[in-house]
Amino acid sequence: MKESAIDTLQAACSASWTNIAASRTGAHSERDRIRSLLRAQRLVPSDTAFVVFGSLARCDWTSGSDVDWTLLVDGEAREDHLSAAHGIRSALVEAGYKEPSGEGVFGGTVFSHELVHRIGGESDSNRNTTQRILLLLESASLGGDDRDVRERVILQLLKRYVEDDYGYRPSAGWRPYVPRFFLNDVVRYWRTMAVDFAAKRRERAGRGWAIRNLKLRMSRKLLFVAGLSMALSCKLRPSTRLTETFESDEQFCSAMTGHLQELADKTPLEILAQWCIDFSAHGAAVEIFGSYDRFLELLADESSRKHLETLSVEAAQADDLFARAREIAREYQEGLTRLFFATDGKLTEHTQRYGVF
Repeated sequence: MKESAIDTLQAACSASWTNIAASRTGAHSERDRIRSLLRAQRLVPSDTAFVVFGSLARCDWTSGSDVDWTLLVDGEAREDHLSAAHGIRSALVEAGYKEPSGEGVFGGTVFSHELVHRIGGESDSNRNTTQRILLLLESASLGGDDRDVRERVILQLLKRYVEDDYGYRPSAGWRPYVPRFFLNDVVRYWRTMAVDFAAKRRERAGRGWAIRNLKLRMSRKLLFVAGLSMALSCKLRPSTRLTETFESDEQFCSAMTGHLQELADKTPLEILAQWCIDFSAHGAAVEIFGSYDRFLELLADESSRKHLETLSVEAAQADDLFARAREIAREYQEGLTRLFFATDGKLTEHTQRYGVF
């Protein structure tokens, strides 16, 4: 088995990120368990994919994690889709998994047409945007032939982003560029998450504020970093397929789409680890992955997690555990700042140009 970018980076940094490794192992174990459950009960219909998101897809699973999932439909609507979703939900609960979180975003059916054809505009709801971006940045499909469904939908999404990038995609010469349409949607999702965090605090009267604050600053921010890295990599670290000579716009768009699709099959931590390797950013990597390792250690501790889940906004300001969590998030942010703004001149320039302005 090929060594992961995280393992390569860990060795290069002479570090030991044991909690990241344990979470990855736990995620694969839970994936195998769920995959076997679905296969044994034949719960996933044809033309659908059972897709998981969150920590299970990111491979940073801890014992308190939810199983966020959707039944992705890439075909005509059928009555058995709803019954299949009900059957999957019941089977997972009976197996001891918690109900999905997310205000109805997870735990039901999603149709590919909505994700691909409703990008932007009034019809693109928060729910639709969330499902689309998470499918691209943190998703995995489990069981049967559903992998082909997920790949088909991701391919169509990326084709839409690349082919509709009018004004930015080169019309001649076909040199690798930063896909603005894709990146703008990633940025929009990240900013929407930050705004919704404040809205949810009001709606829930502060319940769960501390744990959601920590996740926003760590795992949610990781999604944005992975999406930004994917977009910038087209220009700064293009794959071999993007450095070829193209004879048509169709060939070039196919190469751009293929480059992004390869990255969409990696976890956000893997993308970030490879980014650190590509720019020899070992100092930044120690801060980023060291803090993320401690973040997972905190979430894996049942008493610490429950404490943060029940901590009020008022009590958090004087709470020792929350102070420790904030310090973890601060170091994580400093590592990311160091990576993108103090490692490589071109990386800094492109981050400022495309990620900020």
